[in-house]
Amino acid sequence: MALHDTEPYGIVYMAENKINGKRYIGQTKWSLEKRKQQHLYHARCRKQRFRFQHALRKYPDAFEWSVIDTAQDMDDLNRKEAEWISYYKTFVDKEKGYNMTPGGDATPDTSKSVCHYNEQEQFVTVYSSLQEAADAIGALDTGIAKTCRGERLTYYNQTFLYEDDFPTEALQQEEILRRKMIKKEQTIRRIVAYAKDGFFSDVFDSIQDVVSSYPKIKEKILYEVLSGKRKSTHGFIFLYEADYPTIELQKNEVIKRMALCEKVYVFEERLDYKVYDSLLQSNKGEGVNFNRRQFSPDGKYHVNQLYFLERDVLFFEQTISKEFLRRVKELFQSYSSASSSIAS
Repeated sequence: MALHDTEPYGIVYMAENKINGKRYIGQTKWSLEKRKQQHLYHARCRKQRFRFQHALRKYPDAFEWSVIDTAQDMDDLNRKEAEWISYYKTFVDKEKGYNMTPGGDATPDTSKSVCHYNEQEQFVTVYSSLQEAADAIGALDTGIAKTCRGERLTYYNQTFLYEDDFPTEALQQEEILRRKMIKKEQTIRRIVAYAKDGFFSDVFDSIQDVVSSYPKIKEKILYEVLSGKRKSTHGFIFLYEADYPTIELQKNEVIKRMALCEKVYVFEERLDYKVYDSLLQSNKGEGVNFNRRQFSPDGKYHVNQLYFLERDVLFFEQTISKEFLRRVKELFQSYSSASSSIAS
């Protein structure tokens, strides 16, 4: 597994968390810097809910990135990625790494050639794998795979097909026309999804598309969110694109709903805390009148209390971390010191 002097087909890279020693092993045909930026972008946008993206959000500056091997073809790249993942045990042991597959050609479809057609149904190119297609358009390989398998009609208004399934241009055009007719027959209303923290998540062709992508979301509940009867479900806000045709209109509606559905944590100096279901409820319960613009990641201090929005408390975890409680304690101490200085 030595590095080669010649120009490689692709690289195997490693991102090591210097705080806890966990590693992530990946492969790409792009440069390390470009692949790194793609990972950071997806982490910021919350498009991928994988362990590695979660870690990048929690420890954005803790990772050391390096090229650990090179490959001369796709088979060589797959094999070496799997070997390094096995060597560092980043898949089999969660305490050692963030990989969620054993790497290489772990899924039969990952190395299939992918045909790409744009929104105008014009042929763009053929990619050698799902990962290459995802890297090229800056999207998720899972979304492209669902489109290739026919589980989605399009992905970002573009069509992706496995070349093995539609080996000729005529067959590809026939499949594109078939999907187009399905859209017309179903009178599909496109749906945009935002995470509850306000970041854009995804766009779907129909309600069925959302439900197939998120099996835990019930169709009845989704209708309630889309109609505005319910503010969100499973951490997402869903909107009909036709009702909010511009990003500005979508953002305004999301912000409005976030104000109604994001929890507020109120901490006392002893680190006891209360949780309110919304900013409106916390204002009423505590007799204050705050708005979202007054909050920062360090919360809002008021009369020996610290107020935090849910996103700044949980750090995308399910429970409050010891690190966060330590930070709250430090903030109270700083406010106490400032008050003492003013008094003296």
